[in-house]
Amino acid sequence: MELEPIHQPDLSYQVYRRIKEMILGGELKPGEKLPQEKLAAQLGISRMPLHKAFAMLEDEFLVESIPRRGIFIRKPDLQEIIDAFECREGLEGIAARRAATNLSDAEINSLEELFRPFFSAKEIDPAGYQAADQFFHEAIIQASGNNIMKKLNSIGNVLISTYPKGIILPLPESLEDHRQIIQAFRERNGDRAETLIRNHSRKARNILEQELNNNN
Repeated sequence: MELEPIHQPDLSYQVYRRIKEMILGGELKPGEKLPQEKLAAQLGISRMPLHKAFAMLEDEFLVESIPRRGIFIRKPDLQEIIDAFECREGLEGIAARRAATNLSDAEINSLEELFRPFFSAKEIDPAGYQAADQFFHEAIIQASGNNIMKKLNSIGNVLISTYPKGIILPLPESLEDHRQIIQAFRERNGDRAETLIRNHSRKARNILEQELNNNN
């Protein structure tokens, strides 16, 4: 079989990647309408690759098309966030067990440094803490060394889908959970690391499930 050479990159994929970065980076907020003409002008493209990019983003539950209104950044409901935590618990449990073996001492030290400022703080800055938290949990997925797991997290946006409501647990409790997980990494205790990180996600999910029940 002969294949014709590709002379130009797929613009729609480049647009998809750029808009996805803007969503995950917080430049575009949940519920915000995407200005199609403005985006096309800023990116120097026609509407066709933009529409293809929107279709890919919709497949990943990042945007939604509302008839006669336009394309909006998707704002997940409470049940979807609960579902995301359930998926995160499974993925991250396996990742933490593998990370306990794969992380170097220097990498474990770096993870601890993420939270060191918060241990001595009189008040924990929620935005700063959430940034450290997201970096920590993403690092564990990466440290798993499991490429299929990393792909599942990337395509499904599993971790990022658990953050629309911010940090769910009380910050001191969350901080203590991270301290114990890091200690399990230092001890190279994969089973304990898996148990701790699963419990960490499960506690947050239980809080959200209680909130859902109260709303019904």
